[in-house]
Amino acid sequence: MAIGKGTAASDKFGAENNPTLNVTVPSSSDRILIVFAYCATGSGEPTFSATYNGDALTNIDSLVMSGTSHVVFLAKLLNPDTGTNSLAVTIGGAAAVYSGIFAQAFYNVDVGGTPHGTAAKQYVGGTTNALDIASAVGDLVVGGAAGHLLAGGSRTVTADAGQTSEAEQENIGTTVSAADMSTKAGEATDTTLTWVFDSSMDTGAIGVALKEVAAAGPTITDITPDNADADDTTPIVITGSGFSVEFMGGDAVLDCSDAEVSFTSVVVNSDTEIEADLVATSSATPGACTITVETDNGESAGFPFTINSAAAAPIVTSITPDEYTRNPSLTGTVNIECALVGTGLDGASPTFNLPAGWSFTGFSAAGGGLSADVTLIIPIDETAAAYDDLTFETDDGVSNTFTFTVVEPSAGGAGGGIFASHIFGE
Repeated sequence: MAIGKGTAASDKFGAENNPTLNVTVPSSSDRILIVFAYCATGSGEPTFSATYNGDALTNIDSLVMSGTSHVVFLAKLLNPDTGTNSLAVTIGGAAAVYSGIFAQAFYNVDVGGTPHGTAAKQYVGGTTNALDIASAVGDLVVGGAAGHLLAGGSRTVTADAGQTSEAEQENIGTTVSAADMSTKAGEATDTTLTWVFDSSMDTGAIGVALKEVAAAGPTITDITPDNADADDTTPIVITGSGFSVEFMGGDAVLDCSDAEVSFTSVVVNSDTEIEADLVATSSATPGACTITVETDNGESAGFPFTINSAAAAPIVTSITPDEYTRNPSLTGTVNIECALVGTGLDGASPTFNLPAGWSFTGFSAAGGGLSADVTLIIPIDETAAAYDDLTFETDDGVSNTFTFTVVEPSAGGAGGGIFASHIFGE
């Protein structure tokens, strides 16, 4: 998660040992306040301490410039209070002659781990101070530089064009010093902050690389439904967070701990919802498994899911009646009310595979799929025969074949047969 920054505040002060500066900290998370200070005393090495809204800062490092009376400091405060509050500075060691104070808040910094790298510092006599700061891609490098020259003239400093000057104070101490605080995106290995002063003078620079907080990876909070059958495709909906981040240039990727489970038709509806078809082969292992979501921010913890044994195809053990006797006096079709006995008769999308011209109506399963009622509709003039390739089918599969027989009436008989109570002419 890229490091962001608030607006820098700065000011220059004369002979004040307790200068104050109002600083605004944005309300973002993982915040750090960085203070760069240039302090000069009449004699003796100055010390530096500060509080922000009453909370004490921690000094990161400091650098003594020429002699002992000019020092640059770098300090920090983790998770400072948000809003605009007072930065109260104490310059000790000797009476202050002048100072430049700079402060800026940053966010999305790894304040819970390693907020910054090792400070770099450098004293140079001349017009240019180029400070190399150990860094990595994704860091944000922040530092400051100050220079002083007692000779007459106006003291100015210019930040290199490749960095951002966040705040600058010139002619500190009337016309003897200048200072600047800058930032620059971190580069691999080292990042250089460079400042150019108006004249050859004593300069000191100090800086660190701020480390970005790792972006939160995706999280699964629910999967609906929470189970699926082996040898089947089941639509699922995954809810959670962090789903809209890409994975290697594409959408988030789903995975299952069972290698025989895969996903198709994956659609990331939002940062909090994914729809997909879960495909479990016949070799998927019945029992508990886990499903994960992976993006460029990482992989979620596995969320529990259950693979059921493959649903068994229905079985028809009997149909009653299993025949009817044609009645030559009737035309059209006959409706024959039948009772089925078997298993798995309550599966989804029930249908019968019947001879051409036959149909059915009024199917109703009962007893946990162990029985069912159905009305077969058969043409009156259907050829008398044993129709032995009838099957019953649901989403779970196709049943065994079973037989229904059409019987010719006996010679001289009126037709109708012993199953007349099940036959209704149309």
